[in-house]
Formats: sequence, C-alpha cells, structure tokens
Amino acid sequence: MHYTNMKKFAPLGFVVFACILLFIAACSTNPTTRVPSATICNSWKLTNVEMPEADSLALAQINAADVMYTFKNDSSYIYDIQGTTGTGAFSINEEGTLLTMTENGQTETIHSVLSDTSLILSKGSEKMMFTVKK
Repeated sequence: MHYTNMKKFAPLGFVVFACILLFIAACSTNPTTRVPSATICNSWKLTNVEMPEADSLALAQINAADVMYTFKNDSSYIYDIQGTTGTGAFSINEEGTLLTMTENGQTETIHSVLSDTSLILSKGSEKMMFTVKK
C-alpha cells in the first residue's frame, strides 16, 4: 500500500485503537472503578425485618415502617425512612454477596443475597428483606 493511502487510514486506526482502550478500561475488574451490578440498581422497599434480640413491639413498628432504598448506577444511594432521607455511596462485589455502604464517612459492609426482585441484607442474626418497588 502506498504511503499516501496509509495516511487516509491513519485517523481510522487511531479511532479503533481508542475504542479498544476504552473497552478494556470499561471491563476492568478494579472495584474502585467498576460500576455496581445492574441488578441492585433499583428502588427497594423493606418488606420484613428479623431481629431476634428486639422485643415484639419494636419489631412490629420496624416492620410497619415505610422504608425505601434506591441504588443508582453512579454508585450512590438514597434512602427514605418514614420521611427521613439520606444519601451515601455503595459498592457490591461481583457475586452480589457483600454490599459496602458509606455515609457521612462511616463505612459498613453487609452480607447480601441479591436477585432480580429481592434483596436480603444481614449482619449477624439480623436480616432485612426488600423487594423491588413496582
């Protein structure tokens, strides 16, 4: 191929190279740059709480409370607990078994079981069950 013809293809080669680099960066498994699992990115309504150490009245009040968590694609979350709202950042491991949440400089890692329609968070003997808000 003649040099003049190669110059015509040089910009195309650069674009292809740039696309390959972007693809590799997007597929990185580095947890600090990885977008969280799309499954968790949804609005979740609390449906049940299990706390063996809580008395039955407190447990009934918690289960009756209106609690909503929304996890977003940008690794942030918002919550609304009976009208009290807050925000934070989160990450979830590849398997969907560990959810790390950071709010006001405090970080907590919670065991999770994640499916398309349910989210179960547990720490010790306490469990919170959520379903996707429809």
